Amino acid sequence: MVPWVHLFVSQYGTVAPCCLAPWEKELALGDVNSASVDEIWNGARMREFRRNMLQDKKDKRCWQCHSNEANGLRSKRKLTNFLYLEKFDWVKQTEDDGSCEASKPVYFDIRLSNLCNFKCRICGHHSSSSWFEDAQALGTVAHAQKINRGIDDLDGFLAQFEALVPGLEEVYFAGGEPLIMPEHYRILDLLAAHGKFDVKLRYNTNFSLMQYKDRNLFELWDRFDDVFLHASLDGSGPRGEFQRKGQDWAAVLQSRQRMLDLCPRVDFMLTPTISVFSVLHLPDFHREWTEKGLIGIEELIPHTLKNPAAYDIRVLPPDMKRQVAEKTDAHIAWITANADRYRRSRKREAPPEFNLIRPPEVTGNPQLDMSINEFRNAVTYMCSTDESHLLPKFREMCAELDALRGENTLAVFPELAPMFETS
Repeated sequence: MVPWVHLFVSQYGTVAPCCLAPWEKELALGDVNSASVDEIWNGARMREFRRNMLQDKKDKRCWQCHSNEANGLRSKRKLTNFLYLEKFDWVKQTEDDGSCEASKPVYFDIRLSNLCNFKCRICGHHSSSSWFEDAQALGTVAHAQKINRGIDDLDGFLAQFEALVPGLEEVYFAGGEPLIMPEHYRILDLLAAHGKFDVKLRYNTNFSLMQYKDRNLFELWDRFDDVFLHASLDGSGPRGEFQRKGQDWAAVLQSRQRMLDLCPRVDFMLTPTISVFSVLHLPDFHREWTEKGLIGIEELIPHTLKNPAAYDIRVLPPDMKRQVAEKTDAHIAWITANADRYRRSRKREAPPEFNLIRPPEVTGNPQLDMSINEFRNAVTYMCSTDESHLLPKFREMCAELDALRGENTLAVFPELAPMFETS
């Protein structure tokens, strides 16, 4: 359903099938700096992409969904199909050339810039302005300037966006860090001016700031019917601060408690990234936040990192893979045993996406079963191939950033010592 309902605009102005697909111009579906949204929506590349979907052809830009589904992980494809099934008539109205006049982008994902106050280990300058100096030193600068705002004429683009607001259903904000982007607040104000408080607001955020200048986010969000925060937190204390460079762990805890007290209607989900750094400690992190009452047991759903390849868990040596598998099995047993005890009492039902093509039922709670499924299938993915030939690259990347940042990977993650053995 993606090319019938969804418009993704990268921080370079290119339009890709979704946030997981390549954003490079040669693979993009268009560019908002050289064509209008209407022109892109039924342009030659979008029509070709729709034809591929209709003919069940695997498009190389969709490799992440193909990989996830092959390993039992959730995918953007299945999620979008589930959420927008009621728009299937648009698919049936598609012409042989792939054009569809009835179809409109009702689900926007706009990466307004790479402005970010963090420089996470698993990220880079392409998605974080704070990475600029390190990227210069490493020779990995993604673009000439520190901050890249991909839309040249923001006023013109927002005028096009405003014309689509009456039919708009969902806006997803990511970055960079969307909560420090002034453009994000312009979009919220535009929605409010049209009384579109029924639009679903979805965020991928590092959860570092709940106040932007004079704008209090809790007050802003309280006006909308459906707000969901996906918080990119990968671990507690020093482990969390190392992976998400710029993080203040005490401030994270304070913000979460304030949100529970002041804005309980906003949905919250921990969405940690499973990487070589986090994989052995995510069970501990999940259990800690659950037992402290900061989340319900179902409010953590991890996703498995694919890039950078040297941080992919398939790189782990065999003994470490066995350790991960054993710890994951023990954690799933703990989740199952405590499903009822730590489930959050909600004032409304969980968002419908967690009924998505139900994972194998373990607890009877679709959201929690999805969490279990992601933990379990991360192990399947980890064991699917041996990528240990990338260990030298892993050591090189750690050494370079440790030197630049005055850090010591092994001091924070002593359990990774087998990955640093060279014989």
